[in-house]
Amino acid sequence: MDQETPIMAEKRQIAIVLYPGMTALDALGPYEVLKLLPDSELRLVAHEVGPVVTDRDALIIGATHSLEETPIRSSCLFQARKPTPPPQWPMDDCSPG
Repeated sequence: MDQETPIMAEKRQIAIVLYPGMTALDALGPYEVLKLLPDSELRLVAHEVGPVVTDRDALIIGATHSLEETPIRSSCLFQARKPTPPPQWPMDDCSPG
């Protein structure tokens, strides 16, 4: 009897590209959905591995891989949109009642 060796499917690599000044939700929203895909490897990618400061300076996202070590051919790349300036509201409009 010949026993067939099961074929191991190669994991799909998905890279979310991070950059300084980005809006955190533009990366973390897709991350929360894409992490649920079966047979996938999800990467947070930037020019270099390490912290990336977001547009509000209070939240830092860690890049798990560099662009250089992320194979473009086998990856789906998602780049968060470029940051836009926050709306300029007068302080009086934000005060209660």
